Amino acid sequence: MYRKFGIGDMVICKTSGVTGRVIRFYRPTACEEQTMVVTGNGREYHAPTSGWVKIEEAVQKRIEDVAAETAQKTLNPYGEYVLKFAKNHNISIAEAYGQPMVKARHKFFCETGI
Repeated sequence: MYRKFGIGDMVICKTSGVTGRVIRFYRPTACEEQTMVVTGNGREYHAPTSGWVKIEEAVQKRIEDVAAETAQKTLNPYGEYVLKFAKNHNISIAEAYGQPMVKARHKFFCETGI
């Protein structure tokens, strides 16, 4: 199984919201791989590895989502297009500006204002 975090990384469980530092990976009989973390209060907690996300990634994604939601209310049609394009293609907004479709949309917006 490919995981985006390792021993010592801070992670958050997508289902329960528990956060902690990874201390162990293991595979019980007839179950998927489990990740064990030690929480801030010293308790050990485990859940399937697929249910964990590295905290830096989770925080960054949430910041981008909030920024997109806020900005979308005040952006012109081109700005809204860029945000939607980036989200649909799972790329950053900065990367979206370099895409040919986004550049074509910018040209159309400059010509028509729509």
